[in-house]
Amino acid sequence: GVCKKSHTEMLTEDEMIDVVKAAASLGITKVRITGGEPLVRRDFLEIVDALLAGGITITTIYSNGRLVTDSLLDELASRGIHPEFNMSYDGVDGWHDWLRGIPDAGKIVEDAFLRCREKGFPTGAEMCIHRGNMHLLRETVNRLKELGAKSLKTNPISNVGAWKEGGYGESITIKE
Repeated sequence: GVCKKSHTEMLTEDEMIDVVKAAASLGITKVRITGGEPLVRRDFLEIVDALLAGGITITTIYSNGRLVTDSLLDELASRGIHPEFNMSYDGVDGWHDWLRGIPDAGKIVEDAFLRCREKGFPTGAEMCIHRGNMHLLRETVNRLKELGAKSLKTNPISNVGAWKEGGYGESITIKE
């Protein structure tokens, strides 16, 4: 029954635990936790505990960084785990704020990168790249290095849908 949820409904904690138990019974040993934003779940640590109890390693948690707090990192470390936090970072000089449409989004995620580095959690980043920010790729890579990120995946923007309708600029070609 868990697949009958609408796209706006979150699975209940019991449903999530059932999914974890099913995954463990199938021999799944590693997971990456993603969303939306998985850290908004009040039962996030209960789900982590269920995964660990099922012998499942959490390799990566994908987040926007806003809820990557000292207390969350301490809770994960107390369980003996240090998964990688992979966070979006769409460029220096305000490009992350611009693309996300949230003032100070860049500072928030930079603080999360630093917090992870201080507490011994590895980090990686993903960058939506387009004509507007592609000239900042070198500076962005250098800033991510300063923040402790060990990897960067670039995702080109596709000039379709909301991006095209909003007139946000041109996508780049594969060659570019």
